[in-house]
Amino acid sequence: MDHHLFGRAGMSMIKMERVTNLAFLSGFRTRCMLVTSAFAMWWVIITLHISHSPPGSTLFMGPSLDFSTQAAGKDAAAAASLHSLLLSTNPIAENSASGLHHHHHPDTQLSRALHDEEEEERTFKEEEEEENQVQQELVEDPCAGRYVYVHDLDPRFNEELLRQCKKLNPWVDWCNVVSNAGLGTMVKNNNRSGSSSEEDVEAGSSSLDLQLELESGAWFETNQFALEMIFHNRMKQYTCLTKNSSQAAAIFVPFYAGLELAMNLWGANISVRDEAPAKLVGWLETQSEWKPHYGHDHFMVGGRITWDFRRETDDEGDWGNKLFVLPACLNMTLLVIEASHLHQNDVGIPYPTYFHPSLDSQIHHWQQRMRQASRPWLFSFAGASRTEALGGSIREDIISQCSNSSRCKLLACQNDADNNICLQPHHLMKLFSNSVFCVQPPGDSYTRRSIFDSMLAGCIPVFFHERSAYTQYVWHLPANHSSYSVMIASSGENKADNIEEVLLRIPTAEVEHMRQTVIGFIPNLVYANPLAPPLQTSKDAFDIAVQAVIDRVAAWKVQNQQFQGLQKQGTEETAMSMHRRVQRRCN
Repeated sequence: MDHHLFGRAGMSMIKMERVTNLAFLSGFRTRCMLVTSAFAMWWVIITLHISHSPPGSTLFMGPSLDFSTQAAGKDAAAAASLHSLLLSTNPIAENSASGLHHHHHPDTQLSRALHDEEEEERTFKEEEEEENQVQQELVEDPCAGRYVYVHDLDPRFNEELLRQCKKLNPWVDWCNVVSNAGLGTMVKNNNRSGSSSEEDVEAGSSSLDLQLELESGAWFETNQFALEMIFHNRMKQYTCLTKNSSQAAAIFVPFYAGLELAMNLWGANISVRDEAPAKLVGWLETQSEWKPHYGHDHFMVGGRITWDFRRETDDEGDWGNKLFVLPACLNMTLLVIEASHLHQNDVGIPYPTYFHPSLDSQIHHWQQRMRQASRPWLFSFAGASRTEALGGSIREDIISQCSNSSRCKLLACQNDADNNICLQPHHLMKLFSNSVFCVQPPGDSYTRRSIFDSMLAGCIPVFFHERSAYTQYVWHLPANHSSYSVMIASSGENKADNIEEVLLRIPTAEVEHMRQTVIGFIPNLVYANPLAPPLQTSKDAFDIAVQAVIDRVAAWKVQNQQFQGLQKQGTEETAMSMHRRVQRRCN
């Protein structure tokens, strides 16, 4: 509220207090007139306060998507205060008011009914005109309602991190990882392609065809934690960018949160880990773009799992930083490769795969290639054992079942980054494209990048926990989970039911339908090449995520406006109700 409003209201209330002292000596009617005046002044102050409050102030919203009830509490307190004033000036007013009845003349009731009908008709026409106006704006401006404003951050929050690529990982040089706008090194024919390996011989000539496919210029050795760079560079291609933040449907914060954290995740104390997030949020809160909605229209990408940014304590031994638990970030939409089921403001979006098409035709050709793929293996698993992670013991059981089945193909991963066969696109895509089902147990966390690599190859995923996909990627995967995947329950502690028996019981027609469903939504799972012109007809994972964020922000704005309207309406109705009570008592 403006200070001059407080000043005038305060002086008025001081004067009223002095008059009140005299009113107690002047009789009942004088006291009633005083209360009426006090009520009128209170109503004016509340109305002015609402009209001058910013839409993002705490009167109307809390720090997160849950709306605050503080304002309702203030209204109730104000009502109680005035009620006490009424009782103090006339102790018997409450009892006598209960016996009063307000009778409406029939003509008055008819007049009100006609008025209500006219008001409803007027509201309907206004809504219709508003809808027509929106449609007209969409025709005139195809970006209407889709504009995105991008914050111009200090380079230390993004570009400067790329120039320090040798420091991004304490064990591996990441300069190749951040090359090609985050896509990494392009896949080429080399001695690691495994052209004479066992799986190539079993797959026949199709293996050579797949190798040539992977050398089409659309395949890169992309790191699973490179999403922040890829998303930012795709945003630079977005056709509806704007420099006018008031025109924006959403506001993007291009902070490379995961890369910054990786530089300090191992060995650094918590003050070092929390320094950049605190500075970023502090800067955001000072920006004019932040204040209209206090960050509810902002979104950011974290290229790691959400738990890396949600350290709960200040113990030096705890993992990660506190970026996502900072008060300002509670209002933002946070896109991560694995989201939390406990928090409503972060959303899972696909891990980056190795496939980054530059043309729609590359997507269509790959889909057709996967429809025609020969799949000699009923199921397969690519991974290593885990002893302490979420999927530790169940992985041991899966590896055992696969090793003992003639229908399963196992690709044993190694911890050596330079020689890990599971980090080489040729080997992975050959395995998955030759398999009907791909087993996807939890790993270091509930999700794993292999889920998307396997679906990219048209392989039906087999899950053991709903948080591996069903509650994560709600924007990119079908709501009907059984239409594209299989869930196998645990038969005991860290033991899976017999995988082979479960999969063999699924009818062939149902298996075919599931595979076609997976292949059909491949475009939803890939991030197009940000170094090439945007795709013409296909919507990739980036497009889906941005539109979903815009829809999410729009829904919040509607909800917030409705809340403000209800609060204002409630305040006015409370005021008028109290005004009528005062008038009845004074008459």
